[in-house]
Amino acid sequence: MRKLLPLFTLSTVLVAGCSQASEEDYQWEFRDGLAQDGNESNSDHLFIYSSDEEQKAGTGTGTGGLIPIWDINEYTVTNAHGGIVLRMDGANVADPRGNPTCRRKINRADKTTSLVDQRSGEAIFTVWRRWAFAGDMDMTGLSCWEQLQMMHDNILYTYKGTKMYEGFSFEDNVVAYGSKSLQCQSRMRKLLVTTLAEGECGGPGWPED
Repeated sequence: MRKLLPLFTLSTVLVAGCSQASEEDYQWEFRDGLAQDGNESNSDHLFIYSSDEEQKAGTGTGTGGLIPIWDINEYTVTNAHGGIVLRMDGANVADPRGNPTCRRKINRADKTTSLVDQRSGEAIFTVWRRWAFAGDMDMTGLSCWEQLQMMHDNILYTYKGTKMYEGFSFEDNVVAYGSKSLQCQSRMRKLLVTTLAEGECGGPGWPED
């Protein structure tokens, strides 16, 4: 369980420590994460691979001889067997049959992007820079401490280089890899990968062993 330590200022961002990490870990996490935002095109194929080392013994259509879990392109996501598991239409996400499940919501004020449930209107996931969070991350009016606490409590994944980490990257829990930089992907693509992994918006969730 994470345990917050005393906070200090890092530029305009406050950082915290925890039972498994030092203040320096958080410094580099936020400093590096603020340095780059995703802007790659959504039109190219992005393969997502398991972090399981046994996958390296297989052969697939992706790079490096790995078997991809998912192939994300402009309009569909397919699984390792070529079956469609999600569809995309602009700012909307749909299940394999084409039924709309979620829509994109952009908050230009704080540069976050969320996936919102079509029926309830509630935010399911929010992406800000390299981090993916659970729920709505509207931090308008919150103090720096409150903003950090919200990030700390709601972190799901970090996209750093080609690696997808559960939690923050310094915790070193790699759960998947991309065929190219996940960190440089658009916010929508980060949301799609998060949705696929978490099994929301019609997504399949992590494949069973």
